[in-house]
This record gives sequence, structure tokens and C-alpha cells, in this order.
Amino acid sequence: MPRLSSLTVAACSLLCAGPVARSLPAQGGVVSRDSAITARIAQRGTVRGVVRDSLNGGPLRRALVQLVAMESQEPFGVAVETDSLGQYRITGVPIGKYAVGFHHPRLDSLGLEPPVHGVDVGTISDVRADLAIPSAKRLRASVCGANGSTGAMLLGFVRRASDGTPVAGALLEAAWMELRIDRQGVGNRLRQRTQVSGENGWFVFCDLPAPGNVALRVVAGDDSLDAVEFEMGGDPVERREILLGASTVRDVRDSIRLGDSTVLRTRRLRVGDATIRGAVVRADNGKPLANAQIGIVNGPSTRTNEKGEWTLTEVPPGTRTLEARAVGYFPMRLTANLQHNGDVPMIALSSTKSVLETVKVRAAYWRYADLKGFRERHRSAVGRFYTEKDIDARAALTTSDLLRTMAGVLIEYGEDGNKYFYQKTAGAIGFDRCIPTVFLNGAALRDIDASTLDTFVNPDRIIGIEIYQAGMGPVAFQVAMSGCGSLVFWTR
Repeated sequence: MPRLSSLTVAACSLLCAGPVARSLPAQGGVVSRDSAITARIAQRGTVRGVVRDSLNGGPLRRALVQLVAMESQEPFGVAVETDSLGQYRITGVPIGKYAVGFHHPRLDSLGLEPPVHGVDVGTISDVRADLAIPSAKRLRASVCGANGSTGAMLLGFVRRASDGTPVAGALLEAAWMELRIDRQGVGNRLRQRTQVSGENGWFVFCDLPAPGNVALRVVAGDDSLDAVEFEMGGDPVERREILLGASTVRDVRDSIRLGDSTVLRTRRLRVGDATIRGAVVRADNGKPLANAQIGIVNGPSTRTNEKGEWTLTEVPPGTRTLEARAVGYFPMRLTANLQHNGDVPMIALSSTKSVLETVKVRAAYWRYADLKGFRERHRSAVGRFYTEKDIDARAALTTSDLLRTMAGVLIEYGEDGNKYFYQKTAGAIGFDRCIPTVFLNGAALRDIDASTLDTFVNPDRIIGIEIYQAGMGPVAFQVAMSGCGSLVFWTR
């Protein structure tokens, strides 16, 4: 649908003139006398109405309503702004046919063209023309069609973090976990969907879970984003702005404590040229939290000072996941748009003591049944088993970091910057490697890489891990013709 200001050349020249485009006093059948010449002024009317935001269910304030003549006795064009109630009123409109529409930043943020309607000022001199942003139901039906008009819709723009220009042709992949109920029982399965951004950077995903969590990964040329997680609320239409920034990969060697020994490890971090600042406080009283660790997932990290303040340098700009941790507090992750120099909203961490009883109440019976089976298989000593105590001792920030510390599992970076895991297998000459099947709470997650696994499985929630070589695990954790073993995760 064309924009209103480009409907006709005459209308555009009139609207662009500025002072000419103004409301005139209403008149009807008024006679003007200039000496001996008498001329009857054409009858004039009024066009009025209300502009609403159907997505939010309220009036749209400060919307720019435009009325442009299509067929009229004289050239006419006017633009007025809605008041606090979303109302507008245009007087002195000559008899004729007009196009009326409106502009508002809300339309641009949704990637919508201004809705244009026709009005006829004739025998009815007072014309009511209400305007609105389409409702969620209409918007989903028009964009997603009948098959995608029930779930949530995620839309937005992909832009450069450096200057805000749109990124065309970016590949976006959305992934989420879905509850599966079939003859095999109840479990989880991974759902994935891809889209490509348009010329203006606009993208849309239809039929997403609501409420639920969706991980979004973006690739455009040499630039890419790690999977960032968005929480889909109860709104049927969610809008997200995705910033894509340049980053480089740096190998960092550090050490971690495993029991009484120290193990060296190599991590690959994404770094950039941005600097961000923020503060971490206690959620119960708002006091600063000193020595809290905060960083970019798969990126640089730092610690807060005695005032709870922190500054992080060499940050890769763009839409990234921030993670904050402190001893005695629950870790917190949030997704933020990071630009070259900016502040991050204050982060409040909750004490583990304040929710200890809640954790006890949420324990489910079927989890105890899973742990019983875990212990029984542990006694059989067929595979390698890691208990909750073993996992806590490793103090890993991500699940892939946890797997690095386990014998027989390899974590490597691909050319796309994403992490992938492999399993060592005995070959004809030395050792080969293969891609194991991942099971989460008994359900197989096919075609999942280590970066995606980090998004859906947090080490703090893992209560047990089982690792089996090819053909060595229970039938429930074997995939026919895969030629590789399996990694089994149990979470609380």
C-alpha cells in the first residue's frame, strides 16, 4: 500500500508547502459580496474521528492525520495532530472525495504502511472517519495467514549497531522447546524456524509459543549473533529490535578448579570495540552488590566494585546476552541491545535464601522417578555419570564449559563462530570423533549444537548427566544408525 504523501503529485506539493496545509473555518451556503459581484462559496464540511492503537487497546496520541484531495472542486490538503484522547478534527473541507490516513512511530516500529481510507464530503457535511492500527488478530491473519493466526507473532527489524541502518538479507533462526505428548510418553522436543530480513531489515515469525522462551540467532555476511533468548509474554504480537555488530574471535587460556586439582582450558570469546557500564544491586533492599561477576555470554567479563558498579570493555556491539552471578544469589540473564558506548539497566539479584522454600515446593514426583533410574544406571557402570555434586564442583558458567571438563567430549568452534560438541570414538587408527545425540529429560534433541544447548540448558539447573559410547547405552538413549553415542541431561 503506497504511503499517503505519495498518492498524487498535487497533494504532495500541497502538503509539503507547510502554511497552505491548514484547517479553514467551517462554512456552509455563505454569500460573499465584493461591490457588484456576488459569488457563492462552495459548501464545506468537517472530517473528524479517533485514531486508536488496537494492539494496546487505547487511543493513539500525537498521530499525524493527513487528508488529501482525490476528486475535489479545489486543491486541498491538510495535516493535523491527534490530542491526548486520540481525537482529530479537520474543518473547512470542500465537497469532494478524499483519502485520509495517519503516520505514527508505532506504525514504523511494526513495519506497517499507513492505513488509507476514502471519505466523501458531499451531502453529509460532517463525516466521521475513525482510524486504527490493526488489531493483533487482523495483523496475524494478514501477515501469517490462517495457519499462523493462533500463536504469538514476533516481528521487528535487524539494524546495524553502529549507525542503525537496516540489514537486508540477514538469516534469522528461531528455536524453542515444545512439550511432546505421544505414545512414547511425555518429553521435550526442539522446534526451529528460519526467516530472511527484507530490504528494510523487517522480519516476522508466526505461530510462536506464548508464553514461552524463544532463542534467536542472526547471521548476515561476516557478522553474526550468538543465540539470544527472548521471553514471549501473553501479548499475541511481540516486537524486538535486533542490532547486529561486528566482532572478532579471541582464544583465551585460563584455569578452573576441579576438586583438588587445577585444569587449564581454552575458551573462544567474541570481542569488539564497545564499552558498557551498569550496576548490580540486591533485589530485597536495593543495596549495591560488590564482587559480583558480570559479562557477555561467550564474551568478556568483569566484577563489580564496592559500589556495585561495573565497566566492561572490548564488548562486541549488538544484541547480546548479559549474565550476572554472585555467591549466594541466583544468576540472572538478560538480553540487551549494546551500542558502542552506553549504559545497561540496573540488575537486581535475588538471594537463594529468600526462595529456598519455593525450590522445595516445586520439586516434582516424576523428577524423583528420573533420579531413581539415574542412580540404578549409575550402579551398572556402563557409561560415565556426573551427579549434581560433581556438576556444582566444576562451577561452569555454561553447559558447553561443563562438557569441556568431561572425558571423551570435545567442544570446538566452527567457521560460523558457533560452538559444536563431538564425542571421541575408537577408530581403526587412533581415535575418531562423531556427533552424539542429546537427550533432555528423556526427550531426544536432534540437530542441536553446543551454542543452542547453552541457551536451553543452564548448568545451575542440571541434576545429572549420563554419557554413553555408541551401542553402550540403554535402548531409550540410543538412536538407530547414528553411529555415535549420547549425552543425557536431567534438569530440575
